[in-house]
Amino acid sequence: MKYRGKILLVITALVGGIVGGIVSNARPSSAQVGPTKTPYIQTGRLELLDQSGKVRIRLAISPENKAAGVVLYDATHTNPAVVIQTLPDGTSNIQLQDENGQRRASFDYMTQGVRLALLNSSLSGGTVLAAGTSPSLTFSDRNEKARAGLGLSSSDNPTVQLLDGTGTVLWSAPPTPNATSHTELLTPPPTRPN
Repeated sequence: MKYRGKILLVITALVGGIVGGIVSNARPSSAQVGPTKTPYIQTGRLELLDQSGKVRIRLAISPENKAAGVVLYDATHTNPAVVIQTLPDGTSNIQLQDENGQRRASFDYMTQGVRLALLNSSLSGGTVLAAGTSPSLTFSDRNEKARAGLGLSSSDNPTVQLLDGTGTVLWSAPPTPNATSHTELLTPPPTRPN
């Protein structure tokens, strides 16, 4: 009987040791201690490269205009495809550029308001939707002359205008008495630096 008691005691100790080992290593994840500080990186410029070693994304401060920006390049890295920047004066913009590096569309925040500008394929005319003191939609020709517009005047009256290539009003609603050139509605919004 003593022999059977010793075997039972050894088996009980062995099972208890295995169960204890399993239980002691099965801690819940919430009980694990994590890092006390969030790691960070400080640098003047950060670039992400593709598998061929070409820069595809750049995060930097521009030495020319001091704008903080993100630039997304095309697969050839010859031209930026998307440029996002915030300038020191608090204005900002998002630009979409073509394969030649020319701005074709931009969304701009300026102190006068916001605007969406779309350029035609010759980069000499297009459409501007502006929302500043007076919202407007302006269409320009290939000579960068405003030719048609729709919007609200500074007194919040709706206005539609059609102009010729010299800026003379051809038609206006409501009619503009003795109108020889476009009104504030078609005044081009201020330009942005590249």
